[in-house]
Amino acid sequence: LTEEISNLLHATPVITTATDINNKFAVDVFAKTNGCYISDMTMAKEISAALVNGNSVGFASDFPWVGEIPKELQLLDEEDETKEKPEMGIYVTNLKHPFVHTLYLVPKIITLGVGCKKDTPADTVEKVVRKACDELLIPSVSMELVASIDLKKEEQGILEYCKERNLPFETYSAEQLKEVEGSFAESKFVEETTGVDNVCERSAVLASGNGRLLQRKTGENGVTTAVVAREWRIHFE
Repeated sequence: LTEEISNLLHATPVITTATDINNKFAVDVFAKTNGCYISDMTMAKEISAALVNGNSVGFASDFPWVGEIPKELQLLDEEDETKEKPEMGIYVTNLKHPFVHTLYLVPKIITLGVGCKKDTPADTVEKVVRKACDELLIPSVSMELVASIDLKKEEQGILEYCKERNLPFETYSAEQLKEVEGSFAESKFVEETTGVDNVCERSAVLASGNGRLLQRKTGENGVTTAVVAREWRIHFE
């Protein structure tokens, strides 16, 4: 907003926060840089205040990282039970609760491969996708992309689902999907209909940049899904 207003006024934008002024770790900037969803903005502000005041803030992650952890953050060592943990901390994950007050940063690394019968309504797509995510304990906010075959590029149920969640929808030709390397569930019916033996798994792997299949093809009510996580690591600047 500051930048937009400054452009209208032909002014110089000056954006400052307490963390910037004091040269402290800024959780909001860190989350944006790494493409993570912030679970609780109020807690994010409380953590920033704690850092500015010199209080101990913990850090834990299920993912590897590049660079050095800022000195203001105390890396959680779960194996050392004698070491006192900070009450407040940051956790890059969505499954555990290591601190009394935990701010979750959820990386957007999940690609959903989807296929469906023609004219399947959006609410049916949503129910099947939600069930798949629930089975994997994956929060919906971790999803970054939906993929399918180009025969479905105008499928209204999928388009509406993506629009409601502000998710990009990418499609590929049968020839492109055939080129994807890996072991995938095969279906003669799907191959006769689309020209390729599997749509949801192949499209998800391709769209994710050859990510890891977390859930193979599953489906009900005319909708099939596959869930893939792309390789990802934290970057500290």
